[in-house]
Amino acid sequence: MTQSIRVLLVDDDRGFTEAAAERLAAAAESFDVTAVARADEALDELGGRRVDCIVSGYRLPERDGLWLLDAVRERDPGLPVILAAPADESVAERALDAGAAEYLRKGEPGQYALLANRIGDAVEQAGRTGDTPTGDATGRDESGADDEGSADDESSADAERGGPDSADGGEPDWPRVVVEHMSEGVYVVDGDHRFRFADHRMTEPPAAIADGLPGRRLPVLAETGVLEPGDVRRVTEAVDAVVGGEAAERHVEFESPVESPTRAVDLRVVPVDPGGSERFALLTTRDVTERREHERELARYETLVEEVTDIVTVLDETGVIEYQSPAVEHVLGYDPDDLVGETAFEYVHPEDRERVTERFTELVEQPGATEDIEFRMRTADGEWRWIEAKATNRRETTLEGYVVTSRDVTRRKRREQRLGALHEATRAFMEAPDRESVAERAVETARDVLDMPVNGLWFYEPDADALEPAAITDEAAALLGEAPTYDSGEGLSWKAFQSGEVRVYDDLATAEGLLNPDTPIRSELILPLGEYGVMNLGATSEQAFDEVDVSLARILANTTEAALARADREEELRRRRRELSRQNDRLEEFASIVSHDLRNPLNVLAGSLEMVEADDDDHLDLCERAVERMEQLVEDILTLTREGERIESTDPVDLERVARTSWATVATGDATLRVDGARVIAADESRLRQLFENLFRNAVEHAGDDATVRVGVLDDEPGFFVADDGPGIPPDRRDRVFESGFSTASGGTGLGLSIVAQTADAHGWDVRVTDADHPGGTGEGAGDDTDDAGAGSGDAGDDADRDSPGARFEVVGVDEA
Repeated sequence: MTQSIRVLLVDDDRGFTEAAAERLAAAAESFDVTAVARADEALDELGGRRVDCIVSGYRLPERDGLWLLDAVRERDPGLPVILAAPADESVAERALDAGAAEYLRKGEPGQYALLANRIGDAVEQAGRTGDTPTGDATGRDESGADDEGSADDESSADAERGGPDSADGGEPDWPRVVVEHMSEGVYVVDGDHRFRFADHRMTEPPAAIADGLPGRRLPVLAETGVLEPGDVRRVTEAVDAVVGGEAAERHVEFESPVESPTRAVDLRVVPVDPGGSERFALLTTRDVTERREHERELARYETLVEEVTDIVTVLDETGVIEYQSPAVEHVLGYDPDDLVGETAFEYVHPEDRERVTERFTELVEQPGATEDIEFRMRTADGEWRWIEAKATNRRETTLEGYVVTSRDVTRRKRREQRLGALHEATRAFMEAPDRESVAERAVETARDVLDMPVNGLWFYEPDADALEPAAITDEAAALLGEAPTYDSGEGLSWKAFQSGEVRVYDDLATAEGLLNPDTPIRSELILPLGEYGVMNLGATSEQAFDEVDVSLARILANTTEAALARADREEELRRRRRELSRQNDRLEEFASIVSHDLRNPLNVLAGSLEMVEADDDDHLDLCERAVERMEQLVEDILTLTREGERIESTDPVDLERVARTSWATVATGDATLRVDGARVIAADESRLRQLFENLFRNAVEHAGDDATVRVGVLDDEPGFFVADDGPGIPPDRRDRVFESGFSTASGGTGLGLSIVAQTADAHGWDVRVTDADHPGGTGEGAGDDTDDAGAGSGDAGDDADRDSPGARFEVVGVDEA
């Protein structure tokens, strides 16, 4: 039966060696795989067991793969070595030139299957079968002959080393073979501290001792700088102890100053008794640099785990605790040892347990994955604390478990909950109708949401120049009695109000300016509310308010101040509405008087004039015109009083159609209307007709019965205009034309243009006046624009002889529909 191919993997890349060993174990051929991380460990393996093939990485600790290849070539030229490294043509070329059997590029697809094939080919080509021994490190076979030289050559070499390699020519001299393959230095020291034997096991020993140590005493190591004097003293003490029979073994560790970088060395000292009266000490050295670094790293990790405030827990796949860090005692009150072996989920809040278990199950199924979760956990005292945990699947690492790092976030969760409750509460009291209601809800919120039952609110009263109590909780009243009034300059509350700064007192007994030194309050938080007053939060214990309390209280104070401002605005708005309502009532009463008490006599007068038969027609005509003027005056007054409200809704209105309809309802005599441009605007049609009617009536009154009136749209901004070819309006009067009662025409009511301005304002528009022949200007130096739709008399044939500038009313801010 063919034996397994014995493969030695040399690489500190554990991912590669573990995967390679797993794939080789599953291959069709039989492989016996051993893995080491360092080149010197590989050489040690060669000295103690048979190896058929070496697979080495390129970058190894201290020595690289090419160095190991050379070392193997010196010991056993026929042993195949495969160098495995990331793709690098220069490394591959150097490896093959140095005698490597194969070169494997790491990371390529199918690398492990390719590796199995190359190992098999390399072993077959080297003539190494599964049942062929490797031989010793000198390259000798079992017959004792050298692979390349003769037995005589080997014997010669044996003589130089101090004796034959076997007693009968067949069995190796195992003591010599073992010594040759040891990586540790070996020394023999007698009772006088003199070296009797020395083998440094160094490629290049320090120059100071390169010519040999036998015959020299231990102090030479300090004299030549090989060791520090203190280290030599400790070695000497260890030799005395074992030679004198005080100890069977001693160890001395030191840093070797002759190697760069400095290496850590463990010196083992044991007694040697070769027979006879003299005793000796056998000293062996071993490089423990990596072990020391590992121990330091482990110590640092243990210190970190022990000192860190976060809890570190290692679970198995069922949730059983395998390790618990000391921080659990500080956070949750448990002894770490008491939790090991317990199921972690049993300590999770029942309402959170199913969710946590499901997330952990998902983690178990995903190597390397991490899960973040928050849940409640029971303390040793039975309290529930909020925990924020990060769990990581480390099953495929040396930990072989699931690492959970946890921290207590109870304060943060409670703050979030209180902040949410505060937000909801303040939203409610922002709707309070007046100051008093705001004050009541503010103290209730501080009591119920912030858990500060002793609190109150004081308003500043300008008339008294004092802070007077507005609201106080029952708890505060029971503790303090009647709430005090803080007069100007009195007490801590007045100081906070005057400065506008939040004041926090951890111990009122040490505060200066205390109004009542006998107060049972020990801690106080005073929050200014701008011009409105202050809010005081108290407690009977010292240092009762932490940063979170102060932060939430500030939010409450800011919201209270905003609510008070809103309540004041609402109160002012209600006052104005009441005043407006009273004004409207008076206007309505006035309109009724005008409509009834004035119109009735007019009707009687008009009826009587119709029945009068007299020769004095001129006087009758004068009476009729006076009646007509009074009727128009009544209509205009009613319009002003009843149609002044702002328009709430509009409809699409054709500007040209409304203008022509309005023209037809006004007594315009022989006047002419011209409409240039069409546009649909958003307006109240009835009110827009009122605007046009008054502008048309105004134009005819001032420009005459033969006037030309133009309506058009503005070119440079949203709006329209009404222009006439009459005498125009002097610039010094244009600011007054929209005032009620102002008129430049005899017999005018002076209310028509006031109605125009009122109608425009009700729509949210603006109205202005200028010259018809200077649109948009002031009538003083503006250029003539005869192309504008509202140009003056020069546009119409009938108006060509007119020299009047005309009046032009522009309505702007109009929205198109």
